[in-house]
This record gives sequence, C-alpha cells and structure tokens, in this order.
Amino acid sequence: MRLAVELANAEASLRQAENALAEFEAGKAEPSEIGKAFQNDEYHVLEALDAFEMSEVEMGKGFKLLHRIRREILEETAIGGQRHKSLRAYVGIARNRRRRAFDAWMAERTSGAE
Repeated sequence: MRLAVELANAEASLRQAENALAEFEAGKAEPSEIGKAFQNDEYHVLEALDAFEMSEVEMGKGFKLLHRIRREILEETAIGGQRHKSLRAYVGIARNRRRRAFDAWMAERTSGAE
C-alpha cells in the first residue's frame, strides 16, 4: 500500500513538472519572482534614464545596466535559458522518481504473487 501511494505521488509530481515545462515552452508561464524583479528593475532604470539629466558617461552606464538586466530577463524567459533548463531537469528527476517508484511497486506485487 505504501509503495502504491509513493507511485501515485511520483506520478503527480511528474505531471506537475511536465505541465510547468509545457506552459513555459508555450509562453504561458507566469514570470518567476526573479523575472518579476528584473522587469521591475528594467522599468526603474528606463524611468531614471528618461527623468534625469545625465552626462554621456552616466547615460552609457545606465544603458549598460539596462543591457545586463535585459540579458538576465532573457535567461529567465527564453527557450534554452536557465529557467527552461531547470524545468527540463525537474521533469527528468520526476521521471526517474516515477520509474523507481513503479519498479518498487511492481517488485512488491510480483514477489507477493509467488
């Protein structure tokens, strides 16, 4: 009975990981907390660049910062970026967990049938 519950939990975890990956790949996933923070930072940098008089050096630093923020946002949102890689890894871990749980459940069932 315990192994059946573990198998059910592993199956649910796998479905959840696969759904999260599918949503991300379809572009329907909500931004992560880190992604939201970077988007907020981007907004504030753009606002500061527009609102304040700055020298060319200061403007250059502002645009450089904006470029770095946008690279981080891309890492969070792009296929092949860090978040995508993490979601794919979670699916792999969940599949392995499910396979191990299924193997244990089958071993218990076949040993009890003998």
